Amino acid sequence: MIVAWLVALSTAAVALGADVAVEFSMEDQYGVQRSSGQLRGRSYVLVIADRDGAEHSVRWGEYLYRALGNDVAIIGCANLDGVPWFLRWLVRGKFRERVTAIPVLLDWNGELFRAYSCTEKVPTLVAVNKSGEVALRFSGVPDAESLRSVVLQLRQRLGLDRQ
Repeated sequence: MIVAWLVALSTAAVALGADVAVEFSMEDQYGVQRSSGQLRGRSYVLVIADRDGAEHSVRWGEYLYRALGNDVAIIGCANLDGVPWFLRWLVRGKFRERVTAIPVLLDWNGELFRAYSCTEKVPTLVAVNKSGEVALRFSGVPDAESLRSVVLQLRQRLGLDRQ
């Protein structure tokens, strides 16, 4: 019962934007080191997915990039936990070929996937406001309703309609 209460409390905090975003530092598909520190003072959305959610994450990333433009940094994050070290060069090359519009963090240890309690087989979106707080967390496929709804929520919670 206490565990259920704690889970409910932490979920409510995420929905309210009270959780501080997880600090990260990892390379993208081009070998560029990216960190949350580089994004201080700027809103961003992490699109986190495992292999089974990868195709949906591409659609989310492209749609958010078109809908939000330069107002918000859109950053993909691939959960690559379990990829053997000797195949990493091949995996990195595949990401370079397939995703060119946005950076994709290569999370070889699954740190962000675990830290944000991501759902397997579907992307998880984590929006972080300029103050470094989680403003929105959403897991799901990018159907017409969720695309529209998430962009509307992002605009409201990140203060994009006031600019």
